[in-house]
Amino acid sequence: MTLSIELPEALEKRLQQEATEHGMDVVVYAQQLIERGLSDTLKTGGEIVAYWEAQGVLGAWADRSDIHDSAEYARTLRATAEKREHKA
Repeated sequence: MTLSIELPEALEKRLQQEATEHGMDVVVYAQQLIERGLSDTLKTGGEIVAYWEAQGVLGAWADRSDIHDSAEYARTLRATAEKREHKA
């Protein structure tokens, strides 16, 4: 199906910029955004794990020999970020 839509100029520029940042064609990127928006919400733990595996998040630290407990490492990162002072 071919679908044509009118986008405000600012939205079109943002879409193009984000597609470029992801190294994707703007049409393919827009299609992925639409598919993501229309997809059912993940309901089970297995669906959530599969989603994050597909995104490349799970196992991101697998080859790091300095991280022995990834959950503890994540907690430490989070605590550090929460204490960080933000510059205006």
